[in-house]
Amino acid sequence: MHSINIEKDSFLEKCYKTNKLKVNSFHHQAINKVAQDFKATATSEDGIIEAIEYNKILGVQWHPEQMMDVEFFKKYIEVYF
Repeated sequence: MHSINIEKDSFLEKCYKTNKLKVNSFHHQAINKVAQDFKATATSEDGIIEAIEYNKILGVQWHPEQMMDVEFFKKYIEVYF
């Protein structure tokens, strides 16, 4: 588990109602360059991009399903659908 910093007004901030969160990422690769129109909306303390967003598309580098983070999925449906 490690902390991430969440961008203001992002889906993640709306979901968790905070700008800092502990997540369970255990990746061996990371985003180097964010694709056109996407925005990096969360980063780890060492600057690694942990989340990207564009319209209704959300990509995260951690595993909310393994954290039993049901609220994450509920909020995604509520906000986007």
